Amino acid sequence: MHVWRISEHLELDGHGGYLYPGRWNGGGTHVVYTAEHSSLALLEVLVQFEEGDLPPPYQLLQIAVPDGLETHRFAGPLPSIADSRAWGDAWLRTGRTAVARVPAAVAPAAYNLLINPAHPDAGAIRLVRHGRYEWDPRLFD
Repeated sequence: MHVWRISEHLELDGHGGYLYPGRWNGGGTHVVYTAEHSSLALLEVLVQFEEGDLPPPYQLLQIAVPDGLETHRFAGPLPSIADSRAWGDAWLRTGRTAVARVPAAVAPAAYNLLINPAHPDAGAIRLVRHGRYEWDPRLFD
């Protein structure tokens, strides 16, 4: 399966998740956020921008997750931020799987995939392709 990420960084080490809390982590743990579609990756980044000028281009990353890799699936509807962070931190701490599939907050019936880079199976997850992503200025009109 391929997953997508829009980022200034090509590394899949989860350092950003360590520095900053996200929807599914409280910070202080390495985690990589990806999306099942490039369009969802775009939405996930757009909700982070402040109103104003067109941001600089980002990198669109296509990441290969081996089909046989076990994926933990979050069961249930999107929880509160506090509950989703608690769930994600527990998933990362236990090292249950290298990948978790969780509901996206910005799009109904869409999913993000979290990668735990500390999991032994994470080494099989690879960056396949990347390229400069030019923003369509209509997104910021």
